[in-house]
Amino acid sequence: MVISSASAASILVLICLSKSSWAFTNPSRNARFIKSHLAYSASDLLYEDQQKAKARRADEEQRLLGTNIKPLLAKKIKQVPVKRGSGFGAGKRDTRTPSQRLAVQQAKIMSKDGVMRIDNVLDGETCDRMRVHVLRQQELADVETAKNAALSEDYYGVENRRKNRCDLLLSLVSGEEDEDDITLDVLRNVLGEEGTLRPIYEELVSNDGEFYEFAAVITNPGSDRQQIHPDLPHRNEAPLYVIFLALQDITEAMGPTTFLLG
Repeated sequence: MVISSASAASILVLICLSKSSWAFTNPSRNARFIKSHLAYSASDLLYEDQQKAKARRADEEQRLLGTNIKPLLAKKIKQVPVKRGSGFGAGKRDTRTPSQRLAVQQAKIMSKDGVMRIDNVLDGETCDRMRVHVLRQQELADVETAKNAALSEDYYGVENRRKNRCDLLLSLVSGEEDEDDITLDVLRNVLGEEGTLRPIYEELVSNDGEFYEFAAVITNPGSDRQQIHPDLPHRNEAPLYVIFLALQDITEAMGPTTFLLG
């Protein structure tokens, strides 16, 4: 019903605009401009209706979930003791590090639930530096896209028309205005040779995995609640793994991400 209602409203408005534009414009002189203008207007109106429909669905999902949503906590994983056999038939000695053995347990949780929380991946100072960098990059993106809207795709991974929310692509190349290589520090601390998440990514992805994207999701007060959605179609084997790094404490009032486990 929501989709049908939104589509009908958009079509009615589009007809109204077309009649109004043609009534006050000479079609022989400005036909190309009018067609372009009408198409743009229709696209904007359809987009607004689509966003409103998504917001209504998200509100209904929130009502249905009710109080069943619980905080996602870091699981306490019991370390499996290393078996040190001796004598004939004792088997191969386990040479893995504690982090590597822990990664095996974490990978099992990922396989079962599809998501897990890991605390203390980055220290507070690094998070603060990265947050400042992200906000500075957002300001730069706003300035450049204001000059030329066509550059929006170069700065934002998803269309940049959503209310008070954006997905900002982050460059791996430091600019002249960057005083420190905070992006490289973050990647080293997380996925570098001694990175906090290096063992689990070697377990899940292997060293042959591809670095796909580095971006920041920025949500400001007043943004619409998102409806529940997958980022990719379901597959038997996960094609992509995503790390969410919170750069500040997240409260319920800030709209934390909801995951459906399993």
